[in-house]
Amino acid sequence: MPRSQMGRINLDLSSIQYEEMTRLMAEKGMKLSHFIREAVDDYIAKIKREKLEEKLKQGYLAKSKLNIETCKEFEPVDGENI
Repeated sequence: MPRSQMGRINLDLSSIQYEEMTRLMAEKGMKLSHFIREAVDDYIAKIKREKLEEKLKQGYLAKSKLNIETCKEFEPVDGENI
């Protein structure tokens, strides 16, 4: 993303968070801005994944009664292919 399209933030961290972040940045050879952008991207992806999982869960729950009824309809023929 071009620099002109970036926004600035002011961020307060606990001393423990700051020390851990600094240590990890040094290990990975990353600059602060890159580290923060990557962390934000990862967190956004996590939230989107959690939302999708919740939607799927709700969909499966909504269809569960129909799925059970469908399975019961086929119980008499389940053993025919053995």
